[in-house]
Amino acid sequence: MKVFPDKGKLITNVQVMVKARQSGVGPYISSSPIYLDRHVCNLILLVPAEDRLECGDEKDETAKT
Repeated sequence: MKVFPDKGKLITNVQVMVKARQSGVGPYISSSPIYLDRHVCNLILLVPAEDRLECGDEKDETAKT
């Protein structure tokens, strides 16, 4: 992944790698990665439930603000 900071050194755009979709039929065929440039507002982070922090957890930095 590459990041592209703006003039204020804030990361606003990133380059992410995705794999081509497989049809689900037949054997897996490795494909070349595809690189997409995206603004950070267009990204979603999926976190497994067991790794998620609850509100009020000591480790949760956002609960303090």
